[in-house]
Amino acid sequence: TKLHKKIEDQWFYTKKREMLTGYEFYDEKSKAIDGADFQLILHALEDKEKSIIVTEETSSGNDKKTQKKIPTICKQEGITCFTLPELLAQYMSIEYKFNKT
Repeated sequence: TKLHKKIEDQWFYTKKREMLTGYEFYDEKSKAIDGADFQLILHALEDKEKSIIVTEETSSGNDKKTQKKIPTICKQEGITCFTLPELLAQYMSIEYKFNKT
């Protein structure tokens, strides 16, 4: 299907994917699709306008995962993605008042 092709072509690192056999890649893809990260992204894709993903992951591929990180996929798919401090800065305003007593 279109979604599986998109996942294979855009959500995995090409160089890391090429190092796997067909069976190994199928296994990695199946695990990724069933995993929390991809389920969260797939859910957000259903309504990108109202979805916000909050994660502490960074975009850098500094681990051995074959799939791209949440912020990278969100950027590719047009899904709003923040770290928790970014989310708080974006949506909260704190006002301090000091009473002279």
